[in-house]
Amino acid sequence: MYDKQERPDGLRCGLIDYMKTQFGIRTPEVWSPNEQLLSRGFTGIPLDNVGVQYGLRALQDGVITADQFLAVNREIGGFDVDIDYQQGRTVADPEALTNAYRTGAINTAEHLSNVPIIDLRGPDPGIAHDAYHSWQTRARLQKTQGHSRNHTIWYGAFPLAGDTIYTTEALYVMDDWLSNVEEDASSGSVADKVIANKPLEARDRCLPVSSLLSEHGPFVPYTGNLLTPDPTWNQADMLSFPELPAELGQILDIATGQVCGLDLGELGLPDIIADPLSPLTDTVVSVQQLLVQTRFGTPRTVAGDDITTLNNKCQLKPVDPADYPTNLLNGTYDSEAMAREVAKIFPDGVCDYSKPPVGEVPTVTWLQYGDESERVIGGEPLPEHEKSVSGWAAPSFEVSLSPGTD
Repeated sequence: MYDKQERPDGLRCGLIDYMKTQFGIRTPEVWSPNEQLLSRGFTGIPLDNVGVQYGLRALQDGVITADQFLAVNREIGGFDVDIDYQQGRTVADPEALTNAYRTGAINTAEHLSNVPIIDLRGPDPGIAHDAYHSWQTRARLQKTQGHSRNHTIWYGAFPLAGDTIYTTEALYVMDDWLSNVEEDASSGSVADKVIANKPLEARDRCLPVSSLLSEHGPFVPYTGNLLTPDPTWNQADMLSFPELPAELGQILDIATGQVCGLDLGELGLPDIIADPLSPLTDTVVSVQQLLVQTRFGTPRTVAGDDITTLNNKCQLKPVDPADYPTNLLNGTYDSEAMAREVAKIFPDGVCDYSKPPVGEVPTVTWLQYGDESERVIGGEPLPEHEKSVSGWAAPSFEVSLSPGTD
């Protein structure tokens, strides 16, 4: 196994390394000492932080001082090809960057309109599965599709998964959703059918209270699969419970602060019902958004990127004094002087998030990457098929395997 000092020719087992065929190999001009020693490049790095002004919005909001802002950006550095800290910023390898978009390693949410999604999510603050990614995905779907109606978020307090019962309950709800689509004999597209046949239970929530009212339940929060050790669709013990209207579950969800932040009026209920309850529901939703909902951002959103955070490498612009408004309380006494200090850290400019990411290309579907005798870096499309290919899915979900269409 690879060791930077002891075994530079060993097997590299990092996340980036096992995606070598997707990303490609680093070119000689950027080789590290170990790459030069071996006369071969390691897998390219598909991300970059050149020009990223960490803490910019915190500075503008007065949360950090000018000195703190300058210090963090002067000292933050980046990582090298061995994912070790380096003083300089991380610089993406161009081929790896482009291939990350092309192959879908960066999930831009393209080609997902015909996919029903139930996103189970719980806290994992600042780590790989941070709940922020649920809203990031939703924003990407809205940007790509113009809507996110095929995307549902079930959030809860249990780390990573939201609630131990969500996986079982989601299996039932997803089966309903797919079965509804399969039974739809209309001439509409799969994407249209996914929206038209979405079950009422496939809706946003951030507390598992409504699971007690599931038409497949009740599912008791935090019991995992103890009450459903072998989930099937015809369990006698489930049928012994009375079926409560799913609408009641929706009202309870909203009263406890749904992720969607809806109020009762948005259910179409008359004002005579919604208005008297709004003081209670508004307060609960407000508290829930603060304590439970946890719509986390990332250092990149604080640096000025939007919620989609699709900039693995940004285009640059000149440092602009307007980004550093005078604020005596945080030590920004002169915007022009502050801009000169920032320019010393960023002589080539800072991120311009109004422009498309560097290296961004459309994601291509149905790629193949060669075989043991020949690798295809970045993938190449499978042969086109005019008709659907059988054996991949039920007839209602058949695909042609043609690039960029499924």
